Amino acid sequence: ELPFHKCGLAHFTTPLVCMNEPVRVFELFTDYEYEQIFGRVADLGMGVELNLWKELSYTDSDRERILRPYRIAKAMGCQFYMGGDSHSPEGFTGKKEAFEQITDLLGLKEEQKFSFVVKNTPEGYDRYKV
Repeated sequence: ELPFHKCGLAHFTTPLVCMNEPVRVFELFTDYEYEQIFGRVADLGMGVELNLWKELSYTDSDRERILRPYRIAKAMGCQFYMGGDSHSPEGFTGKKEAFEQITDLLGLKEEQKFSFVVKNTPEGYDRYKV
C-alpha cells in the first residue's frame, strides 16, 4: 500500500517524457484517456506537479497543447503543486513569475492546491499561496 496522499504525478509534460518531440507526445492521448488517468489520480488523492517554466517560452500553440492535459486534470478534480522536486532553495530562483503565470493560464484557485502541501506548509509561508 503506497501512501497516495503523499504522492504526486511529476514531470509528465517535460522533455523527459520524449526528448525528440516533447509537445507531440501529449497529442497521442485522447481527452477520454486523459479523463480516465486524471480521474484515477484525483480519486487516489494524488497531486499533479506543475513543472512548466521552460514550456512557458514555447509558441502559444505548443504551450496550449502542453496545457491541455492540465486543463483536463483540473476538470477531473485534481489538485496541483509546484516545485516538488527542487533539490535546493536555489532551484526556486526566478520561478515566482513562472508559477504565477502557470496558475493564471490554468485559472487555478487556492482550493486546487494539493492538500498534502497545504497540511504540511509551516506557519508563516502564506506568502507562497497559489
